[in-house]
Amino acid sequence: MAMITEKQRNGFIQKIVDETRKRGRLTVRDACEILGMNRDAVQRYFNMAAESGQVFRHKKSGLFPDYRATINFDLKRFSSNKGA
Repeated sequence: MAMITEKQRNGFIQKIVDETRKRGRLTVRDACEILGMNRDAVQRYFNMAAESGQVFRHKKSGLFPDYRATINFDLKRFSSNKGA
């Protein structure tokens, strides 16, 4: 197995951050397709990206560009128009 250099690791994290900002939300499944990696590797990079403070991880819903985006996501997900 090839070792990943710190430069490569930082490149993967930056790609995740950039895609999150571009899309507004990035899931592990989406990142697996973009990076061509397995779920375990992507999960590790998600944690590193969240720890960097550049993006926010919201439960199991993925990464978001900022905290406000997580609130908006939850509002859309848990609101309904059934009573309207």
